[in-house]
Amino acid sequence: MTGTARARRRTGGKGRAGLRKAALHLALLAGSVLFAFPFVWLVTTTFKGDEEIFSERLNWVPKIPWYSSESPYIDQRAYQPPQRPAAVSREGWERLEPALRVALWQRAEELATEAKLDLPPEAREQVARGLWEQVRDSLPPETVAREAGAAAEAAAHAVSVETLSSVWARAHKQLAVGRLRLLDASNADALARSAVEWIPWAEKSSSLAMIGDRRVDGEAAKGVYYDDRHGALTLAAEVPAPERVERISLSLHDDESWRHVNLLLLTPGGAYRSKHPFIMGNGEWQDVTWTFTPPRDRRSLEIVLVPTMAVETLPTDKWVLQVVVSPTSPTRATFDKFARNYREAIRYVPFWTFAKNSVLLVLLNIVGQLLACSMVAYAFARLRWPGRDIVFVVLLSTMMLPPQVTMVPVFLIVRNLHAYNTLVPLWLPSFFGSAFFIFLLRQFLMTIPRDLEDAAKIDGCSYFGLFWRIMLPLIRPALAAVAIFQFLGSWNDFMGPLIYLNDLRLTPLSLGLFQFQQEHAAEWGMLMAGSLLMTLPAILIFFLAQKHFIQGITLTGIK
Repeated sequence: MTGTARARRRTGGKGRAGLRKAALHLALLAGSVLFAFPFVWLVTTTFKGDEEIFSERLNWVPKIPWYSSESPYIDQRAYQPPQRPAAVSREGWERLEPALRVALWQRAEELATEAKLDLPPEAREQVARGLWEQVRDSLPPETVAREAGAAAEAAAHAVSVETLSSVWARAHKQLAVGRLRLLDASNADALARSAVEWIPWAEKSSSLAMIGDRRVDGEAAKGVYYDDRHGALTLAAEVPAPERVERISLSLHDDESWRHVNLLLLTPGGAYRSKHPFIMGNGEWQDVTWTFTPPRDRRSLEIVLVPTMAVETLPTDKWVLQVVVSPTSPTRATFDKFARNYREAIRYVPFWTFAKNSVLLVLLNIVGQLLACSMVAYAFARLRWPGRDIVFVVLLSTMMLPPQVTMVPVFLIVRNLHAYNTLVPLWLPSFFGSAFFIFLLRQFLMTIPRDLEDAAKIDGCSYFGLFWRIMLPLIRPALAAVAIFQFLGSWNDFMGPLIYLNDLRLTPLSLGLFQFQQEHAAEWGMLMAGSLLMTLPAILIFFLAQKHFIQGITLTGIK
């Protein structure tokens, strides 16, 4: 009985230990998910457009762009499924929702002629969803709570021509070409009184044609039909050869298909092509401008034209413009949509200049701290000299001084040394060491047996040789920890650049993102993209060097 009881106690103890271990792991997992959520939200926000960020309904996951091999097309993800009003029960909503689809679509067909719209059958679901989203909040709760047929009829009567046009503009995607302008330095248009005729064709088909003159979102234009199965679409136009043209501007209504648009220009003097494509991702009117000279403002949307080899015979007395719409795929369209905020963030700020400054400061600070702190720590830990312990206590006491106390005196010193608005005050102090890093390395060095030093001294090794050949290899884990700490501190340093720098060319990423936020406070997608690019190196360093970081804090110098 005694042995059986002991066995039961051991079994029960193992079971309780297993439960405690499982509970601990669950708690750690829950904590990881909880604290990782803000970062995951930041990452997903970088993939969202403004319509998703500022939507009435919270969008947890970024939308995948709707892909269609042809255009015009109906975006089947333009409107989300209709929401049940609070005044309607679940059973009542099951009856009301089908009635709403029928009534709203019938109302749309009635108003289509007045709105000058051609509603295809495949637009039925999106039009009904959009109309309900527009009129839902304007209906009184008692009206919506009525019998399904009466409520649906009331919702349909609330739809106007303007409402239908607004819904149609969001759901119906179409490529349209507007006015073409050839501008000189004074913005005078060389084609002010000339009509431009566009001729479309595809690589594998000659059946493409303009839809014809029509009004798209209130502007006169020529609609275009194309199909990816026919290859790249080319819109060509011939204009008289102008004089002193600096920019080419084309009013374009893109179809939000995320296809790439390039310009090929043939002139008597040579051929030119666009340096990078225009990506159709807005679904609205905009002026696409190509220029022969790079714009001075980095934030300009103008696309530079660069010389290229002509594959066709150059004209003698005219210009030939070829606007090429390249085919796309669902994967490529998704990538272009997700990368938009990153492209815009890099374009709006001199990102690579900021990154270069940050990398330079990080490298100089790490090198300075490793050299200075390792030598000073070696002197405190391995050398015997008068007043060593007193000086070490004084060194540690400097850690009790808040940085705010020394901020003004240090700034005055920097200004008197004529180092203001330079990078010098941001890296030179590291070559004088840090009290915390010196303390960390000293404690590590003190764990190394003196027998190693005695053996090296017998072999004739100098003090510097002892430091360089014996001690440094043994304290590499601690040096790695110092490097990681200093990397994070220098990379994220904001106050130092804010105090000592006044030149945009010297600004690091930490201060550059702050200036970007001041200029574009409402551009949350771009701001999150820039913030992610800022935090990504620190995250990579932490995970890649995590092993060395832990060793540098916990291990001793004994191998």
